[in-house]
Amino acid sequence: MRYVSAERYCEALDLLELGARLQLKHCQVFFFLLQLHWHVDLSYYAIIPSIGMSI
Repeated sequence: MRYVSAERYCEALDLLELGARLQLKHCQVFFFLLQLHWHVDLSYYAIIPSIGMSI
């Protein structure tokens, strides 16, 4: 089960990166930065899930 979750997480990050690149291509820098912020938050909580659940 852990490997399936990790695979889905990686797929979600790939989609997020693709969307951010497309928006950056169209000069939507604000949305790129916002998605980058979400990416950092998701990465942080994925690395330390106990902190993410306690907040």
